[in-house]
Amino acid sequence: MITDDGGVVKTLIELDSQEFDDENNAPSSSMELIEKEVYDACYFGTDESKVTQELVTKCLNVCKPKLCCFDSYKLESSCKATVGADECELFGLCEQMITDDGGV
Repeated sequence: MITDDGGVVKTLIELDSQEFDDENNAPSSSMELIEKEVYDACYFGTDESKVTQELVTKCLNVCKPKLCCFDSYKLESSCKATVGADECELFGLCEQMITDDGGV
């Protein structure tokens, strides 16, 4: 959009679609944003004492749309073929939410 004085003003859509630059140490793609969101919600490392109901709830909320990526998830068939291995890989931490019997 161009202002009356000839300046350029970016619309919200243009701003929203811009990727972050490395100078801000922000993710540079939507894939990195997804990976960060999953990590922030689900990562507890090797310290199982960090696993709280809040962590489980946050992780499940982030992971729900892609739990189908994991073959052991019995409630839905695997969607890895349709979603793509790369996208499913972004949700790798979600696999820890699946119990040994295939439930969540």
